Amino acid sequence: MTFRLALVMLVALTSCSAAEPPQNSRNSYDVLLHLSSLPEQRAALATVLATPREYVPRMRQTLQTYAEQLKKDRVAANRGVYVAALVRDPSFG
Repeated sequence: MTFRLALVMLVALTSCSAAEPPQNSRNSYDVLLHLSSLPEQRAALATVLATPREYVPRMRQTLQTYAEQLKKDRVAANRGVYVAALVRDPSFG
């Protein structure tokens, strides 16, 4: 079941496209939220899943501001939820 969920989330992440963020703010989490390049997203997801504690505060912020983010960038807001679901940090609850 977990593998299926991860696969569905990865497909959802890669099936949508969004604008590229400014170069100075690109980190793995930004790549996941904003880029449509599948190879870059795979590498970024591997980085986030390998070191989730580094990205948890940013994910928490995305979840807390989800309603506002939907108005600005629906794709990025939804991707943030998908990534947070994969990480499954207790602080998200």
